[in-house]
Amino acid sequence: MLGTKTMNVLITSSVRLEINQSVVVGASSSNGFIPSRSTRIFIEKCKLQEIEMMTKANTQLDGIRSSHQYLLYPFDEHAQLRQLRSKFDRLSTYLCYRFLSKFTNDVRTRPWTIWTIAERSRNQDRDSSVVAASKLFKHIATQVWENEAEASLSLNTITSLKHQCKQSGNVERIFGCIEDLYEDDISTTAIIGNKELKKLLKNLAFLLSSEIVNGNEQISRNIQHVFDEAYN
Repeated sequence: MLGTKTMNVLITSSVRLEINQSVVVGASSSNGFIPSRSTRIFIEKCKLQEIEMMTKANTQLDGIRSSHQYLLYPFDEHAQLRQLRSKFDRLSTYLCYRFLSKFTNDVRTRPWTIWTIAERSRNQDRDSSVVAASKLFKHIATQVWENEAEASLSLNTITSLKHQCKQSGNVERIFGCIEDLYEDDISTTAIIGNKELKKLLKNLAFLLSSEIVNGNEQISRNIQHVFDEAYN
């Protein structure tokens, strides 16, 4: 409609300064705030410049056709991916569209995602299955960045990560189902446009949800500490 302005964003961490309330981290982090017609949203100019640069770099993106990957920051590239639990067969899933404020652009204050669990899990042995799953998502993202629509996933990668999982667990079972996707004498499978692989990756991402929630509890405390130091 003419004359209207809309914004489709997912807020992943928020803090209210006018009340004594903990930082909320996660996909439902409105923190009790209800926008109205008088609401004003302030955006850093540098973020608008980053969006403009990304828009120019990805003007041809339609979800399947090739696109140029643009990193928001020259470090922690996987942390720049959005937290998703579906659509792993689309190129747009692997674009770095996760913006961070100056208060949260640090490994201690970034919300956990399926892409970063492998780097941040506190106990690699205890959490072997979720770490292996996160390593798979990281590997897939890297393959898409390097090969775009032609990206593929090797059977050797799946088998290697499966051996790192807890035996007879749900994560290992999904890795086994992914192994079954490979045809005889074919050691790779496509990533983009692969509906069967997408379904299994969706199930795998769901299994990581509780680990992400637990990890974000510490992230919430870390963000609160940053604000306490900045304003007290």
